[in-house]
Amino acid sequence: MNEAVRLYIEAQFQTLPETPEVGRAKQELLQMSEDKYGELLASGVSENEATGRVITEFGNLNELADELGIRHALNTSAAGYTHAAEAEAAPDLPVLTREEAEQALADNRRASIFIAAGVAIILLGVIANILLSGGLSFKLFASPGVVRADANLGFITLIGVAIAVPIFIMSVATNRRFRKLDEGKAIVDYDTGKHYKAKLDEAEPRYYAGIATGVGLILLGIVVAAMNPSFGISVLIGVTLAVPLLIINGMRRSALNVLSLAGPQFARKRAARVDSESKIGVLASVYWPITLVVFLLWSFLGNAWHISWVVWPVAGFMFGAIVAVIEARTRKSHNVS
Repeated sequence: MNEAVRLYIEAQFQTLPETPEVGRAKQELLQMSEDKYGELLASGVSENEATGRVITEFGNLNELADELGIRHALNTSAAGYTHAAEAEAAPDLPVLTREEAEQALADNRRASIFIAAGVAIILLGVIANILLSGGLSFKLFASPGVVRADANLGFITLIGVAIAVPIFIMSVATNRRFRKLDEGKAIVDYDTGKHYKAKLDEAEPRYYAGIATGVGLILLGIVVAAMNPSFGISVLIGVTLAVPLLIINGMRRSALNVLSLAGPQFARKRAARVDSESKIGVLASVYWPITLVVFLLWSFLGNAWHISWVVWPVAGFMFGAIVAVIEARTRKSHNVS
């Protein structure tokens, strides 16, 4: 066989994992190239021209991957797997480029803003109801004797929810590209994973500063309420300012964590994360609707708009504790520290 053709094909397979399938495909391609080279020489084509034609026809593994049955090996090689055992165990997933990963991160950032805005609108509706329940009412028109709105109906909160729900839906639609990574349906290459791990470490001080700011706003509201009991709504104002900040801050860190674990070197950690988030998703689909029902029943039936809002921080604390337990058990089941 022509030595140039053989060396060229050998070089194409050097970056692929040494699995039985890859070895079989290489031998098959070498044989196909040899047969084609012999046919061209027999037809009167010069050696140089025959070499060029064979390389052109059989030198692009990406085009021949499906025919040779090595598409999976090409994908895992692109992702950075270097050992046969890793390549065999790796899922056959698309590998995102650095640019695609950045676009997914930008999508997640926009989604976090949508979610934060939706939550803020709901909390502002609760504040408005509390203010009105405290004896304030508003006139639909400027003249006296007009129709007044009864804050006890909680209609402003419902308006806030009605506005927020479409915003939440928009956040889901905006975040489709990132969800592929978050759900383990796509990965990044080794270097991109290292890049986002470095960015995650770099962002740690800002993340904790964001938490401190959010907690500080809530504590400030509590202090104001303690100093002036007639202004107890300051606690909810602090929560309204803090929660959107905490949502954006937390989602940013979570997104960087997902990208840092999307590289092939973290296959087990990624599997553990996907498993735990699947369980958390099932929990959340039941937990938060029940929380909403409790909030509305208490608010409407007990006319407790001034205090029923505490359902949300309490539910959030309990949910966080349950999530921590789920994640710890899942990591243990996957032998991940």
